[in-house]
Amino acid sequence: MFNRMKNKLLITTALVALISANNAFAQVSLPDLSVTDNQELTESTGVSYNTINVTKEGTLTLTGANIKTSTKDTPTTDITVNGTLNLKDGSVLEAGSDIDGLANNSNILLDGATVTMNDSDLEANGNITIKDTSLSSVSTIGEPDNYGIWADGNITIENSNINLEKSYIDSFGDITIDGGVINMANMEINSWRGNLNVNGGEINFKGEE
Repeated sequence: MFNRMKNKLLITTALVALISANNAFAQVSLPDLSVTDNQELTESTGVSYNTINVTKEGTLTLTGANIKTSTKDTPTTDITVNGTLNLKDGSVLEAGSDIDGLANNSNILLDGATVTMNDSDLEANGNITIKDTSLSSVSTIGEPDNYGIWADGNITIENSNINLEKSYIDSFGDITIDGGVINMANMEINSWRGNLNVNGGEINFKGEE
């Protein structure tokens, strides 16, 4: 991951305790994670799932957690959120991993979701699609160490309401904005190797006061 600076598993309280108990050097690989109610992962590092799916009724909260989807056994290790996603306290939610050796194989889909990011990162080894979603990303620190959204592939934003403060949206591929409202305060959008395409919508900029 570029750095700017098959079994179904319904996660349980017992599993949360197990994951929280792992120290910073632990490497834990788990099956698919399906979130259908309120679930929280805390202070977890090196935990990976085959895939992650948050249903419309589900809420996944990461607090100081580093969670990935990564496996050599399947061609894709996607993250899909149709419900609520909360990332805070330096959390990282990442589709794919550098160590899997496969480029652009893991995607993130936020479809009809509500996403709140506070000092946290959302990253994909492949593409990120944000559709009909309400997303807020706030970083309390400035660059080069601020937080935001990164994709090795493309980022597509469709009919979504996005608020960014001291945050960023970056990709190696194209960034396409197609409808919706984006409010940006002291943040940046960068397409490092592709194009920035704005096909519609409203983009509001606000700098330092």
